[in-house]
Amino acid sequence: MPFFREKNRRTVEAIRWDGENTREITLWVDPSLKPHELPNGWWLRQEPSDNRFLLVIGEYQAEIGDWVVKGPNGCLACSPHLFAAAYEAVPVPSEA
Repeated sequence: MPFFREKNRRTVEAIRWDGENTREITLWVDPSLKPHELPNGWWLRQEPSDNRFLLVIGEYQAEIGDWVVKGPNGCLACSPHLFAAAYEAVPVPSEA
């Protein structure tokens, strides 16, 4: 059986959403936001059926514990399981 490697192994930034660091994440995405503002296309939602909070990032929904990944095409939500399978920690790039 053949093996494959991802062709585009780019470095991304990511923060794990803990339900209480929404402001930290939104400022990380856009430092110009005012208090209680979210980036365009983002919103917070509470699921009444099971009292879950979701951070909705465009078409993605992050549950508490999920990672918010900032890549070249914007942000997306990633479950801890998929994040661990797709990403590995790398040293912070030095400023040039």
